[in-house]
Amino acid sequence: NHTHPAPPHTGPGNTTTSQRASRVICAALLAGCRVAEPCVRGGGVCVVGWLVGLMAVLSAGRFVVATAPVDAGQALLQEEPYAAVLLREHEASRCHHCFRASIALLPCDGCSWARFCSASCRHEARCYHALECRLHMFRIAPTLLVLCLRILIHRNLEQRQSSHSPIDSPARPAALPGGVARLPDRFDADYAAVESLQSHMGELPPSFVAESVFNAVLASRILAGRMQVDVERLVHHLCQMRTNVYAIFSLVSSPSSSSSVEQLSQQRIAEAVYPSASLLNHACRPNITLDYTGRTLTIRAAQAIAAGDEICNCYGPHVGHMGTKQRQQMLRTQYLFECRCACCSEAQPVPFACGQCRLPLQQQHLPPPGGALQQQSLAESFETITLMADETHRAAADAAAATLSCPRCATHYDAAQLLREQQLADQMFERGRQLMQSAAAAAADGTPEEAAAADSQQVDQLNLALRCLDKCSSIRRRLLTNFHKDIAEVDDAIAQIYASTGDYGNAAVFVRRALLVLEQLFGPTSTEIGHERAKLAQLLFNSDNPLEAMTEIENARQILNKHYGPDHETLRELQQMRSHLLKLFEQTVGPYWGT
Repeated sequence: NHTHPAPPHTGPGNTTTSQRASRVICAALLAGCRVAEPCVRGGGVCVVGWLVGLMAVLSAGRFVVATAPVDAGQALLQEEPYAAVLLREHEASRCHHCFRASIALLPCDGCSWARFCSASCRHEARCYHALECRLHMFRIAPTLLVLCLRILIHRNLEQRQSSHSPIDSPARPAALPGGVARLPDRFDADYAAVESLQSHMGELPPSFVAESVFNAVLASRILAGRMQVDVERLVHHLCQMRTNVYAIFSLVSSPSSSSSVEQLSQQRIAEAVYPSASLLNHACRPNITLDYTGRTLTIRAAQAIAAGDEICNCYGPHVGHMGTKQRQQMLRTQYLFECRCACCSEAQPVPFACGQCRLPLQQQHLPPPGGALQQQSLAESFETITLMADETHRAAADAAAATLSCPRCATHYDAAQLLREQQLADQMFERGRQLMQSAAAAAADGTPEEAAAADSQQVDQLNLALRCLDKCSSIRRRLLTNFHKDIAEVDDAIAQIYASTGDYGNAAVFVRRALLVLEQLFGPTSTEIGHERAKLAQLLFNSDNPLEAMTEIENARQILNKHYGPDHETLRELQQMRSHLLKLFEQTVGPYWGT
C-alpha cells in the first residue's frame, strides 16, 4: 500500500505547458550553488540550476520548467526545509531534528520531551529549541502552530545575522507586456520566499481562519517577553501552511501473520516547508518523484523531460489511484483550485468492456421517457456510484447512465445493470478486506488450546476473505476494461492472503497479474512498479526460486535507483537479498553470471 505525500499548491490555477510557453517571454535560473550548511538568507537549498528555470504568468502564478533535456532519474533539486516539525506520535522513536528513527535517543539538556539521535543534531536544533525548551506550550500546541512559530524564529535569526536591512515582504515583480512578470535572476530560499507563498485566506473555511487567529493571539500572549510575535504575520503563515506544507514520509515495514512477510507502507512522520519545491505546480500524472532522507528532500525526474517542459509534482490525487471526479474534489477541498492538467482535461473513458471482444464500450445517450436528455457521462456515473453509498445518488447515477454498445460486434449493454454489478463487486472487495484485517488482528497468545482456536479462526477468516475476493475478481474481470486499476487492486489483495498463509508461489502469480495492469497505469519505470517488483522479488525469494528472484531484484533495483538514494529502505532490503543469493550461487553453481 503506497501512499503519496500531499505537497503544496502555489499557483492560483493551472494551464497546459503549451499555453504557458506561448505566453512566457522571460525565465530566470534558480539558485545554482550547493550550500553545505543552512546559509544566513536561505534554508540550505541545493539546486541543479542549469536544469531548471523559474517562470511566471500573472494569470497562473509561478512555475518551473526544464531549461535543458533531463534524463529519467536525474536529480533536479535537493533542499533542506526552512522549518520543520516532528509529529507527536513519533516523538519517542525519532530524532526531533533530522527525524531519523533510533532506539538510543539523546535527551535535551534542558527538557525531558525533546530527543535527538546525536550530539550534532542536538546542537543544530538549538537555534529554535532554545526558545521551546522550557515552554510547555510547544509540547501541547498543534504541530502546524509550532511549524509557523519556527518559521518566525528562523526569520528573526536571519534578521540578526544579516547585514542587510530587516526582511520585509518581497517587492512585486515588474509587469511586462502580455501579462508576464519578470522574475529575479536568482531565487533565494529565504524568508521572503516563504512569505511569498499564497495563503488563500479569503478562500479558506471561516472556522479555520478563526482558529488560526485564536492560536496566534494565544501564542503571542504566552511568548510575551521571550519572543515578539506579529499576530497578523503568524495568521498569514498558518493560512499558508494549510495548502503549502509538505508531509515528510518514511517507509515502514511491519510483519504480517507470517513472520517472513512484511507489508511496506509510507508513514507520515513530520511536516515541513520547502520554499523552492513549493514552486512546483500540480499534475495528476507528475514527471518527478520525491525522496526524503531524514529532513532532506531530493526531487528527481521520473521520466525524460524535454527542454521547456514544465516540471510538475503530484499533490496526492494521482490518475492511477483515483478517478477524475474524486481527484478534482480532493484538490478543490484541500488545495482550493480546479485542476486543468492533461489528465483532467481528457474525456473520461467508459470503464466497462465488451464481454466478447474486450474492447471498451461506447456510450449512446438515450432520452428517458417523458424527460430531457441527461448530460452526465457514464464515467461520471460510475465514479458517483463508487464514491457515494446513498441510495438516492445511486438512483440518480443509474438514471443518468446511457445504453452501451461494443464498437466491433455492436452488442448492447444495460449501463444501469453494469453499475449495479460493479457495486456488488465493490461490496465483496470491502468484505474481503475487513476479514483480512480481522484475521491479522487475531492473537495466538494464551494457553495452547486458546492459541489453536485463534489459529483456526484466523484460517477460517482468510478462507472466507479469499472467496469474497475471488468473486470480486471474477466480476471485475468480466465487466471492466483489461487495465482498470480495480483489477490490480483485488489481485494485490489476493496475493497478500496467499503470502500471509505461506503460499508464496500463488502470491507471486497474483502480483505478476497486478503488474500487468499497473505498468499500463503508471508506466514501466515508475516508483509504483519498482515497489511492486520489489514485492515480487521478496515472494520469489521466500518461495525458494532464486533465479527468478534475482531477476526481479535487478529489475526493481534498476527502477528504484533512478528515484531514490542508496539509503532507501527498499533498496537496502533488495541489496540484502541479492547478497544472500550471490553467496548461495557461489556455494552451489559458481559465480552468478549477472554480476
